[in-house]
Amino acid sequence: MAFTCGKCDTRAVKGFTRQAYEKGLVIVTCPGCEVKHLVADNLGWFGDNGNVEAFVRERGGEAVRISADGTVEYDAETLQRLIAGRSSGQAASGSDAAS
Repeated sequence: MAFTCGKCDTRAVKGFTRQAYEKGLVIVTCPGCEVKHLVADNLGWFGDNGNVEAFVRERGGEAVRISADGTVEYDAETLQRLIAGRSSGQAASGSDAAS
């Protein structure tokens, strides 16, 4: 996973298992400021169950999956929004995909 720290703006890449992301707890440490970031909490230890994708959507943002080979994955809601934007004459921007 690639992310930018909200505290110090350091860009970092962290790895973890799919099992931990989908069924467990994932906390990563920023290499710049060493703050801890909650990536997934499917156990409810820190509040509602969920993962970073759900947390970002709750705050009005958009998380996009990009696999190691560069494949971009969109959920159904995001894809429908992109299609609606194109059909209404708006061009989809490249900023939808975070690297």
